[in-house]
Amino acid sequence: MLQRKTITEAINLKLNWLAFNLESEATRQLLDLHIHSENFARDLLNCIYDTNFINLNDIRTNEPGIDLGDKEKRIAIQVTTQTGKNKVEKTLEKVIENKHTESYDTFYILILGEKQKSITIDQKYIDALNFDKDQHIVDLRDIQKKIHSLERGPLLKVFNFINAEIMDIYQLLGIDPTSILSNIEESPTYTYSNCGALISNYERKLGSNIDAKERMEKEIATKELYDILYKLPHLSRELFYALVQKSEYRIGPDALCVNETEVYKIFGLKLNEYKIYLSMLENAHLLTCHENDTNPDLFYVILQGYPRVSHCLLNIKEFVDDMGLDPSKVFIDLDFSAFASTN
Repeated sequence: MLQRKTITEAINLKLNWLAFNLESEATRQLLDLHIHSENFARDLLNCIYDTNFINLNDIRTNEPGIDLGDKEKRIAIQVTTQTGKNKVEKTLEKVIENKHTESYDTFYILILGEKQKSITIDQKYIDALNFDKDQHIVDLRDIQKKIHSLERGPLLKVFNFINAEIMDIYQLLGIDPTSILSNIEESPTYTYSNCGALISNYERKLGSNIDAKERMEKEIATKELYDILYKLPHLSRELFYALVQKSEYRIGPDALCVNETEVYKIFGLKLNEYKIYLSMLENAHLLTCHENDTNPDLFYVILQGYPRVSHCLLNIKEFVDDMGLDPSKVFIDLDFSAFASTN
């Protein structure tokens, strides 16, 4: 039986991957893709909430201002990948112009991606539609939070729906999701104890003992890095492992860095899939990714964030090398047992 954590991780991964590709392809203005996106959002929302949304564009082509409607609950939704102030206000203007308030009381804008953290809406729209930007502009992260709160039965229903329905959109994008999304696995079985042996190795290389404050900082930093890696899908940890193995310490950023563009080929990933996984690792504060100004296919990765706190990743890499440990067991399976002090 799949654990709840495994199910939610799989749902998050697929929705994040979908959002990335929809945003990337938005400029192509594919009509079929737009229709599939609306229908996917309709069915997903009906699966999560007690609603009966229909695609209003099935009734009237290109319904102005709104895409989905539940007339019984008097809720309407615009589905979009655009996040800016202009898009929001143009949508609300169309709602008013087309007198949608006669059929609906509440209007949402669903962003198939990530909404802007700060946006200002003209007061006239707030007053006319009782529109609250914090409540009525919703993105996939908000949807994911709702999904995570579902009981196991409804959660499995969402999981099965996404697995079945998302393939149509991938086909329109010309992407094979099976190369990256079929790897659903149980959570790692190892647990973290402490990193006393790692700290002793660091002190040996340093030639002196560190004080209690620095010892505690290294202990906390190593545990935090373990916790972050534990939450990641298996393939994300595999990619992180590959990046660590390719990395070298650079004095400038004072961190492990990777000037490597071929890593994604090891996993049989397409470049856009590789970008998604780099983005996931970046969102987890495990690295920063910098594109080459002249060639967007070239990347320079700095393993910073959690890895750079108290130089914990550098200490781990040195400890693994010094002890002759299998780095894949450490970074992928999260076997940190050798790190623990036996005292």
